Amino acid sequence: MRITLEIEEAKLQSILEITKQSKKSPAIMSALDEFLLFKQKQAFIVKVLGGQTDYTATNEQVEAIARLEDL
Repeated sequence: MRITLEIEEAKLQSILEITKQSKKSPAIMSALDEFLLFKQKQAFIVKVLGGQTDYTATNEQVEAIARLEDL
């Protein structure tokens, strides 16, 4: 879907640098994907800490998974 956005030049430049993209659309999509993934992880953590799930991994297991995602 195509939309028109107004984005501050400094923010757009930061997004281009952080995502290492040279074109604006892929950079925005990458930033949006990262934001959504961050929010999903955040919501999951809130559920786990609130005891609203039966997730049983230890802290060490969670950290090991996180390290694998960074590779």
